[in-house]
Amino acid sequence: MTAIVQPGMPVEGAATGGDGDKPSADSRLSAAADRLERLSGPGRILAALVGALILFGLIMVLKGTNPFTAYRDMVASSFGSWDSLGSILVRATPIILAALAVAVPARAGLINVGGEGQLIMGGIAGIAVSQWINGALPGPLTLVLMVVGAAVAGAAWAGFAAMLRQLVGISESVTTLLLNYVALDLMYYLIYDTWKDRNGTGQPTTKALPLDERLPLIFGRVHIGILIALGAALLVGARLRRHLMGFPAAGRRRQR
Repeated sequence: MTAIVQPGMPVEGAATGGDGDKPSADSRLSAAADRLERLSGPGRILAALVGALILFGLIMVLKGTNPFTAYRDMVASSFGSWDSLGSILVRATPIILAALAVAVPARAGLINVGGEGQLIMGGIAGIAVSQWINGALPGPLTLVLMVVGAAVAGAAWAGFAAMLRQLVGISESVTTLLLNYVALDLMYYLIYDTWKDRNGTGQPTTKALPLDERLPLIFGRVHIGILIALGAALLVGARLRRHLMGFPAAGRRRQR
């Protein structure tokens, strides 16, 4: 007896790989992806973190290392003293600010992978302002001008990539990535040649900034820059989530 299958009629075993009610691998993966998609922001971040720890733990097991011992040593070395905690906060400060340069364009569907180059250009501009003023103004005022100059330079470096996208149609993901290397080479040129401290240790560094042109310290080497970075992150997050400024950007992303 021959079965007749009407168009649109589900075929037994077609969606389950021929095993009756047993779901196929594709259906299980699809269900898992749907569950991840329904996770909220914190839940998704937690799932990504746990997944990364598990995968890295499996790699350590394959290498013959106890992952629990390795993770314990990582935590102890990173958070076991005020010095190590301070080092983390000092290094996290510019990373947080660079991340904001990625988050804001991403809201509009743009891919900025040039945070490193924009950060370097900001540092170059800050030192340039300090050397140009050369003590002619009070230290705190010089510091403010350095911050403003750094922000303008970083924004201009990103704006150059935006101009290429608008005028020539080059993807910002390409130009921002390649401009990182241009900024890096410019920094190398300055610290190895023009701005190198001739009276220093011979290492490629500039002269140390005067104490009154540095951000005030909170404890150890941690300065108020970490508070500025966290405040900026909270402000940008609030503006994008709870302010009208965030909605036009989201609309432009959907129209691309």
